[in-house]
Parts: sequence; structure tokens; C-alpha cells
Amino acid sequence: MPYTDQIVLVLLLLCLFGSLVYQWRQGLRGGRLALVTFAMFYALSVISALTMHCIDLMYGWSHHLTSFGTGKPFAWNWHLYSLTLFGVLLIWFGVQCLRRALRMGRGDVAARGEFLRLVVVMLAIVLPIIPIQPFFGAIASALSVIALLVVALGGRSATGTAELERYASRRGSQASPTRPGTRMRGRSGGDGSEGVSSMPNRICARRSSTATSAIRSICLSVSRGWLSRSSARTWINVSARSGTAGTSVLVAVIWSGIVACG
Repeated sequence: MPYTDQIVLVLLLLCLFGSLVYQWRQGLRGGRLALVTFAMFYALSVISALTMHCIDLMYGWSHHLTSFGTGKPFAWNWHLYSLTLFGVLLIWFGVQCLRRALRMGRGDVAARGEFLRLVVVMLAIVLPIIPIQPFFGAIASALSVIALLVVALGGRSATGTAELERYASRRGSQASPTRPGTRMRGRSGGDGSEGVSSMPNRICARRSSTATSAIRSICLSVSRGWLSRSSARTWINVSARSGTAGTSVLVAVIWSGIVACG
């Protein structure tokens, strides 16, 4: 079909801009806005690109164009059927990812784990395509890996920020006027400041190991419902003991692909 690449590029830009505007109008700001916008953009890009893929196939079939892969005119055969089925399958996964991204924007905590599992399955589908179609396979695989890392790392950070905000609001709602000559006592005694400041310190300490925690979160999200608890803990410990964050990412991605294919 003429101008297919140009149409896909315009659609991707519209998806990115539309995701940002939509989540901004929903009231999201800062890191949470970037996280949910990218998740929504990933889902919309899969839907738009694979929809154009299916339209291009139907156009070539209806106009009896020559396939650049086989060198023969398009005909309704196993080759065309499998390509169409592949596109429809990924469109369905893209719609499911979009639903989870919208739920993430509304503050649904469970949607993040479901989104990660869907992305892992999509990565397992598109990764073997690289030897067959290097351009599409490499881009789709790289985008899926980036989506995994962004949602995992950004999700951990957003969770810690939300926890700090909830703690601060809870402390503010529990504060009550005191009588003159008295003072509030902290958990360890004194002026009460230690009880307030200890929570941010604990949150910052937890976020100092964000990379390892994110990989553990990916493994937990993928393994939940697919493996037994003992098997999941074994692989999580392998990921956590890796020397660097890059090694942990590699272990998590390879293991997730094996589980998804199995």
C-alpha cells in the first residue's frame, strides 16, 4: 500500500502526543505522568502499527500485488493467513496493554503487574522474528524491553512516592491541638520529630536499591500464577544475587521469555 511507512510514523507521533495529553487531563504529573504515558504509548503503537500491517496485507491481496518476501502475487494461502493472524494476535495484546495502562493511570496497583506479564508474552512472540524480519523484530523487541524497564523501575519509584505522600497525609490528619505547656512525644521520646522524619529516611533507603528491587518485581509479576512459589523464589534469588543491574535484567528477560514460551 502506498505511503505505509509515512502513515505509521504519523500514527506513532499521534499516539505519543495523545497519550501525554490524555493523562495530563486526567491529573497525572511528574514521574507518574511519564510512566503511564509511555505505557499507553507502547500499547497504542502496537495497535496502530499492527493494524496498518493487516490493512497492508488486505490491500496487497485485493490488488494482487507482488509480495517482496516470496516474489509471488498475494493470494489467500497459509502464508497470508499466518501473517494476518500474527497481526490480529498482537493487536489483541495491545488492547489488553492499553486497558492496563488506563487502569494504572487511575491508580490501580494490580494493573502494573498485569501489564508487565503481557509485555513479557509479547516479547516472547516478537523476539524469534528478528532472524526473519530484522527491522520489525529488533524494533518491537527493543520497545518491549524498554517498556518492561520503564514500568518496573518507574513503578517502584512511584510506589515509594505515593507511600510517602500517604504517610504525610496520615500524620497530618492525626495531628490534634495540644494544651499549653505540653508537647507531642515521638515514638522514641523527645519532641516527636524523629517519628516523622524516620519514615522518609526508610523510604529513601529502600529506593537506593531500585534496580535490584525492580528486577525482583518483574520476576514476581511474571511468576505469579505460572510457577510454584518455590520455583519463583529460586529464580528471584538468582536475579537478586547477580553482580550488576544489567546482568539482573538479562537473567530476568531470558527467564521470562522461557517461561512465556513454555
